[in-house]
Amino acid sequence: MDVKIVSALIGVSLGWLLSQLTDLTKDKRRKRKVVESIYTELSDVNAWLVRMLHQTKYSLQLIVLSQEVTSVPGRIHTFIFDEHFHEICMDLSRSARIGLTDTYDSIKTINELINQLKELIDNQSGSNNKKLCKKFEAIYCIAYATEFKTRYLLNNRSGSMGDLAGVAIELDKKLHEELVAIVKEAKEMDLDEVKSKYYAE
Repeated sequence: MDVKIVSALIGVSLGWLLSQLTDLTKDKRRKRKVVESIYTELSDVNAWLVRMLHQTKYSLQLIVLSQEVTSVPGRIHTFIFDEHFHEICMDLSRSARIGLTDTYDSIKTINELINQLKELIDNQSGSNNKKLCKKFEAIYCIAYATEFKTRYLLNNRSGSMGDLAGVAIELDKKLHEELVAIVKEAKEMDLDEVKSKYYAE
């Protein structure tokens, strides 16, 4: 075979290989950025959940004091996860995939409950107030567990569930104690004290 043809073929092959390597490098770099973006969003979600717990506690205490609730927690937005998770899910460990999908499913449930709250707040009455209280309790419970999960995933990106053995029972116990404490605190204070405490924290 002519030396010029061989050289041309070698040049084309090398060019193709370099192109493939460049594309692979770009793809890996892009996927790393997407993973970082999802965990940055998860950090924001954690901050929103902490804020939501604070606001929901206040709403529950207003209900205990037979006061009208006029606001609901803001919905939690998950744009990055919704748009990009499918691109990188297979590059994560199985535990991380399960942990993230479970956490974001919980966020969807919270958002659905918030939508239901809006209807009840617009029509507050004796029977509706009981439903309102139950909805706020449900949001508090799910937000409490989800805040724990987001913190865990941020500190343990492998998402290894083996580290969580027995945690669910402990979380459930703490959550029950929190709800009892919220009611007890409201009954020990008047409305102005509840408001002052909420806005001071």
